[in-house]
Amino acid sequence: MLSVQIPRGMRWVCLNTLRRSRYVQPPCGHIIKGKICYSFPQAIQVNFIPSIWGLRGLKTEVFWSKDGINRAQEEEMIHVDPEELVRQADSVGAVLAVVSSYQTCETSISCLQKLRSLKRPSSEISAELLEDKRFTILCDLIMEKVGFQSDEASLICVKSMLEIFNMDLPFLECLENHIETRLFRMPISLTIQVLTLHHEHQETELRKKILQRAVEVCRKRWVEIPPSSVTMLMAICKEDSSFLSKLEERALDVIESMKANDLYFLLYQHALQKHRNTPLIKAIVYHLTKDNDYSFNVVKLRNLFYACCMLSIYDVNFLTKLTASLRNQITAVPNYVIPASVISSFGVLRWYNYDMLSTLLSRIENELHIMPDKDITAVLRTLSCLNYPCVERLGLIQKSMHEIENLKDENPTVWLEMVWCLAVLEQADANLISSVLEPSFLQEVIMKNVSSSYDLAACNVRLQNLFGAAKFDLPDYSGPSLPDDIAECSDALLVRRSNRNAADSVMSILKNMAPVKSCMQMDVVVPYGYVVDAVLYLNKKGKPVARETAHKNIQDHIKTAIKVLDFHDMTIGESPQPLGFHVMSARHLSKLGYEVITIPYFEWSRCKTTVEGIHYLEEKMMKAVVSDTAAKKTSSITLS
Repeated sequence: MLSVQIPRGMRWVCLNTLRRSRYVQPPCGHIIKGKICYSFPQAIQVNFIPSIWGLRGLKTEVFWSKDGINRAQEEEMIHVDPEELVRQADSVGAVLAVVSSYQTCETSISCLQKLRSLKRPSSEISAELLEDKRFTILCDLIMEKVGFQSDEASLICVKSMLEIFNMDLPFLECLENHIETRLFRMPISLTIQVLTLHHEHQETELRKKILQRAVEVCRKRWVEIPPSSVTMLMAICKEDSSFLSKLEERALDVIESMKANDLYFLLYQHALQKHRNTPLIKAIVYHLTKDNDYSFNVVKLRNLFYACCMLSIYDVNFLTKLTASLRNQITAVPNYVIPASVISSFGVLRWYNYDMLSTLLSRIENELHIMPDKDITAVLRTLSCLNYPCVERLGLIQKSMHEIENLKDENPTVWLEMVWCLAVLEQADANLISSVLEPSFLQEVIMKNVSSSYDLAACNVRLQNLFGAAKFDLPDYSGPSLPDDIAECSDALLVRRSNRNAADSVMSILKNMAPVKSCMQMDVVVPYGYVVDAVLYLNKKGKPVARETAHKNIQDHIKTAIKVLDFHDMTIGESPQPLGFHVMSARHLSKLGYEVITIPYFEWSRCKTTVEGIHYLEEKMMKAVVSDTAAKKTSSITLS
């Protein structure tokens, strides 16, 4: 038996002369091209027996120990996988003991990762590490190999150090300098990790510089960005418009490879940033609609409805799918927050689904007393917008108005809007209408909105509508009247929607049937704050006649009001219906003696030629004559 002293840091090499040789290999050794190379943490005494079969025996006589572990434990440690020891370590001392025992770069990196994952506050871990000399050994071992280790290993070290320490250390700065020099050679996936990490940590100028370099690399190599990283980079680089446009182009290229969650985050990010890329949004909606393998929770469904509101997504198939997914989960929602948010989105989108809306209203009805005013007012806006039948929800409406009574003094404009919403639903009683027609309230509303001509005009129109509701919907109303200066103003044209493509198309055809000067009036403001697209008189055959002729014999002619309902004037869903305001408008116009002719956009869009348009309008006019004749007969029978 021969005995050899091997100093620390030296390597002992034994030639592998036979393929079937058996070796007792310590865990700190490794095989390199037919050789066995052993490196030892500290000076040890090795006994071995030379043989033609190679190394037969190797045992430890003396093993250096600093942290007080007894010799039996260290002899056992020599024959255990260091990775297993790192996994089992549950304290800073145990982790550093592995470092001092094996002293290899790979083990040091594993130990650094383990230190990051210990279930202790990072401040306590960092304080203990700075006081322990073994941590210096760990740093030295990593730095010795920093030029030879992989980029991924260097990034792991930086991540661990940034999570453990809230200060700048020379070791960390050295690693970051190394990463900066490697940025242009890294795989794009690692570059994105560097960008994400340094976006969260910009405490030093070096880290800010690395972040800028990483963004520059990603901008140059944008065609290599993987689908899963597109959304994350959009959120980080939302202020960089040129890079954002490239990311959107990349998203369109790889959208078929993106998972449902990636598509969700992509759509939601666009909504949060209020940025609308129409081709990309259409592609996202298409893929989410056709994909049947995903299942979003209620929070994500709520966010998707919000995204549809912000991005003006009116895809019926997509909204139907979201509603069906929500129906299966809404009963398990713990509070009113998500149902109230979805109800608000329904109103903004004009998405009418009676069953789902009824379920949502039932869910919040018992929690109105804890809901904030803004959520209650959003619910009432939705009900009036969609013209929801309120017979089943009278209790909810009454409770809602009771909960927001404070708005009459705190925010008169919103209180006026809420009373108007109830008038649309025919649920505003005399007390509510009187509360907004009182001179003191009118003065307060005017003072609040005098700075904005549009807001003041909107308030005037609502007051006129409410005065009409008091006259036509409440025959016994005896409250205050509307002052003449407000009742006679023609602000309704100011607040009318400017985009009226369908109305312009209808009017261009109608001019061929009824000359404007003699037979037809366009954009007429009628009493009580309503605007109709055209007013004309019809004879018993449904043909337009001159106004002078009709006035001479009014009983033989019918006064009609033509209202063109464009896409934004109707709900969306399986069977679009006029919005609540237009229903109230038609109701009050009929009380004023008009026979209302409504022309929905989806019916008018089927008229491809001028001739088809004329035939369609003639049919509508004839139906109005028949309806008016039937109404007069019914009225005469009732009177008799």
